[in-house]
Amino acid sequence: MLTMLKPLTRAALTVAAAFLRCGPVLAQDVPGAGASPPAPIDAQWADAYHKATGARINDQPVGCGAGVRQIKARTVDFGATDAPLADEELARDGLVQFRVVIGGVVPVVNLPGVAPGQPRLSGALLGDLEHEVGLALHQLRRALDAFARLDVPTALQMLKADDQIDRAFEGLMRKLITFRMEDPRTISASIGLVFAAKAIERVGDHAKNLAEAVIYVVKGTDVRHNPIDSVESMVR
Repeated sequence: MLTMLKPLTRAALTVAAAFLRCGPVLAQDVPGAGASPPAPIDAQWADAYHKATGARINDQPVGCGAGVRQIKARTVDFGATDAPLADEELARDGLVQFRVVIGGVVPVVNLPGVAPGQPRLSGALLGDLEHEVGLALHQLRRALDAFARLDVPTALQMLKADDQIDRAFEGLMRKLITFRMEDPRTISASIGLVFAAKAIERVGDHAKNLAEAVIYVVKGTDVRHNPIDSVESMVR
């Protein structure tokens, strides 16, 4: 199994009015809640701030969703999330946001025959793999949404975009072949990445199958194994 952990771009959210406070507020506790990965560095910063000002920062690492809900409910003075909020959402809830911590993408590998510390993956390869993961997740979400709504137009759009994952997979394979030709020592380490990339590509295939099932349920037409132009004509 290979799990991609997203880059942690932590957005600190705070009520805009809080920036107008001064004086006595520094002697009070400042409650907050949100993302858990940056909790260690948050604790160090909070300790340093307390020693310098006397104010205590009480940051509860309860998760991004809980942090956003609590800052919107005004039960905390700041929240934290790894997915920044849209400008419209910030304006609606009277919030501002800014980056505090940026972390890295971490591949976690658990594959037969691949020993701990054995894989040596370049940033370019990881970037390509993350791109493929993003495409597959997007397609899967759209497929599930189309299935829940029995939405044929969305299913058709998915079928049109299916080859994007195939192209991403093929591009990654070409790069791996090049790396292995240039340095045979990378062959064993790249095998796990090949398996992972193929598994991700299969997620896209299953999403496509689900979209085809939506069309069959709604239109009664089996569109499998047909080019997209033919599919569009078949469901009109």
